[in-house]
Amino acid sequence: MDPPHCANGCGRYGSAEYKNLCSNCHNDNLKKQVTSKSAVTDIYGATTGLDLSGSSSMKNEKMRCKICNKKIVLLGFECRCGHVFCGKHRHPEDHKCKVDLKEIGRQVLATQNPKCIPDKLERRI
Repeated sequence: MDPPHCANGCGRYGSAEYKNLCSNCHNDNLKKQVTSKSAVTDIYGATTGLDLSGSSSMKNEKMRCKICNKKIVLLGFECRCGHVFCGKHRHPEDHKCKVDLKEIGRQVLATQNPKCIPDKLERRI
C-alpha cells in the first residue's frame, strides 16, 4: 500500500501526521501561520500598547540629579540604589545611599574565596 501523495501536489509523499502534506510543505505552512499571527499582533499592539506620556516623564527623571536636580547631559553616575547623580553627588556618602556596600563586598568575597579546609593527618592514619 503506497502512502498518499502531498495534498499541495508537489509530487512527494504526504504523511497523516501533517494532514497529508510532505514535510517541506508542512514547514512552509507553519511559517505562513506564524508570520500572519505576528503581523496581526504587531498591528494591534502598535496602536493600543504604547503610552507616550509615561515614557517622557521617566526620561526627564533620568536626566537630572536626584539630590540637586542638576541637568545631566553626557555623564551621569548611576548608583546601586537605582538613581542617577551628578559628579558632585556620585559617591554613596554624598547622597546618603541606603545600599549596604560593606555587606555586598562581604558576599562577593565569600563567593570568590571559598574556605579551604586542609586534610587532617589523624584521619589518614
